[in-house]
Amino acid sequence: MTNKILCCLFWVIVAGCAFSKSKDIPEFRLPPPQPSATDDIAASYFSNCKTLSDVNTKLTSALDKCGYVRKSFFYVPNGFALVTQLEKINEDGSVKPEGERWRLDNYRGEFSLKNYFRNLFNANPGFYRCIVFVITDSYYKYSENLATQGQAREWLISGVNKLPPEIGQIKTSPNYSYNVLIYQFKKNENDSATNIIIPSPITGRTHLIKSKIYDQLK
Repeated sequence: MTNKILCCLFWVIVAGCAFSKSKDIPEFRLPPPQPSATDDIAASYFSNCKTLSDVNTKLTSALDKCGYVRKSFFYVPNGFALVTQLEKINEDGSVKPEGERWRLDNYRGEFSLKNYFRNLFNANPGFYRCIVFVITDSYYKYSENLATQGQAREWLISGVNKLPPEIGQIKTSPNYSYNVLIYQFKKNENDSATNIIIPSPITGRTHLIKSKIYDQLK
């Protein structure tokens, strides 16, 4: 009995250490800004995932196949948030041809995120999208604040480039949700600013279908 108690205490201490270490990475603050659209990915898509690392592997694999090669990771309570690179999209949510979608990746000279986002929001009129995946077993609501282009810039710049192992080792459970927050922006012909669209004219599910993410998660 004593050994069992000590074993339980050991794992409690290990878990506590893991959560404290996770504070070393930037936090995606909840409640998040009001999104343009949302979706909840069914848990069945991750039924074979035992840990958050497994979830991340499946999710990032799907995103890579859809062209989302630049991503940023954040801590959220008992989980993580994954933010995709801003992309230019069609009005129906489908992706632009490669040459237009990531046009600023072809910037000649030394690449920097500062230059990328400065040029992105000074680019041609059109629609832009940032996708945030929030994987957690915690409840949260949306704030009344609206996301800005500055926040979208900071999300990609200030996160870490991969999921920290202390978060990845957390075991999944039926309490976990796989939430998707869509932040859609529009720049009009004569506007200097790019403004968020609330609500998006299409659903979060449609955004994921049009981007082919659902196809790659199957």
